[in-house]
Amino acid sequence: MKTMSIAFFTRKERINKGNEIPVFMRITIEGKRAEFSIKEKIEEDK
Repeated sequence: MKTMSIAFFTRKERINKGNEIPVFMRITIEGKRAEFSIKEKIEEDK
């Protein structure tokens, strides 16, 4: 049986001038990972 997980995360080091942080998604299947941007941004908390 294969294992799979999906995680959403941000990367604060990529904050833009509008104080927005990009959101990424990581898919892991049997220990192999793939990460990509979901083309969404959230505002940074102060």
